[in-house]
Amino acid sequence: MKQSDCLWLLVPAALLSCADVARAGIANGTYTMTPACATGSRLDDTGGSTTNGNKLQIWAASGGANQNWAFASVGTNVYNMSVNGPYCLDSGGTTTNGSAVTIWACNGNPNQSWTGTAVSGGYTFKAGNSGLCLDVAAAASANGTKVDTYSCNGTNAQTWSLQGGGGLNPNNPPGKNFNLSGYTLQLPTGSSGNVDMVSGSTLAAGYTKSPYFYTDPGDGAMDMMDPHTGWTTSGSLHPRVEFRENAIWPTSGTNILNGTVAITKVPSNTTIAQIFQGTGPSKPLCELQFNAGGTVNLFLENTNQGGGGTTTSITTVGVGTKFNYQLKLAGSTITVIANGVTKTFTMNSSFNGEQFYFKAGDYDQSAVSGTPTTSVSTMVKYYALSITH
Repeated sequence: MKQSDCLWLLVPAALLSCADVARAGIANGTYTMTPACATGSRLDDTGGSTTNGNKLQIWAASGGANQNWAFASVGTNVYNMSVNGPYCLDSGGTTTNGSAVTIWACNGNPNQSWTGTAVSGGYTFKAGNSGLCLDVAAAASANGTKVDTYSCNGTNAQTWSLQGGGGLNPNNPPGKNFNLSGYTLQLPTGSSGNVDMVSGSTLAAGYTKSPYFYTDPGDGAMDMMDPHTGWTTSGSLHPRVEFRENAIWPTSGTNILNGTVAITKVPSNTTIAQIFQGTGPSKPLCELQFNAGGTVNLFLENTNQGGGGTTTSITTVGVGTKFNYQLKLAGSTITVIANGVTKTFTMNSSFNGEQFYFKAGDYDQSAVSGTPTTSVSTMVKYYALSITH
């Protein structure tokens, strides 16, 4: 049994009170994680490795990417925590006390899902596969001390105090605050039928294009502005500032898109996320939309040929209000979570056998094709964006 007074802290750039966090849950964002028994140390991906099975440790704060953990909600109070891109905090699939915690390519399995439970002083994190809690071995403070899982016992060794959320630097371009290497960005500029497309490598290198795509100088959000008039592709009626995932995937796994957004201006209705067919007809399966009344809706196509579907209200959050969303496809079940409200839908059988990819951004359904304007029509601010398969 652990005998310690170790308390973990999550330390991002912007601070919230514990009361704020308890009310709101843990916002999607990037954090460093500090044990109070070693306040100069951080939860550390040893050597900055991207090798499956690499064991975690505590180490003196370095400011390195291997100490920055991206939290993504995958259910009510359930989170994936990733480092160095698509490598998730993994309990190793074991139920043995003292087992090392590792990183592993994010795969949506229960050993990468951690339930955060509010307790006095913060949260505990329980592994989905074992029910064991995230723990610092023997409450030691030396560099290289192992991080493990251990029977949940109510001690401070397993309590994490949360301070803030976000970690976005207003001085960085979007590709330095977000992992955008796996996306391609479509813009409303270029020419009719031949719009500007920006590769993941260019995004990661620091691409910006004001007033359509840039870092908000106030809060570090990734600002995506869709003008009322802009160029479109040959198959679309509306211009957009939107990412498309570069990979395509079958429905056999669990496929999750997480975002934290605030829509600060919308004249009618904009699409902020999609599940789109990567094979078969070039049509969406569904679109997560936000309207001028502040309501989040899901538009679900009736068939894979497009041309008509049903719109279902998920929740109302209000224009300008920051909220988390999740769009998930597993088998034929579509799950939507918006601001803590969950609804499920069934994919039409005409989509069976197709492969898909995610889209995310600002796709204003009232915008029209033409020479791009520069005044703000619809503004979507992203504070977190991640994909898990």
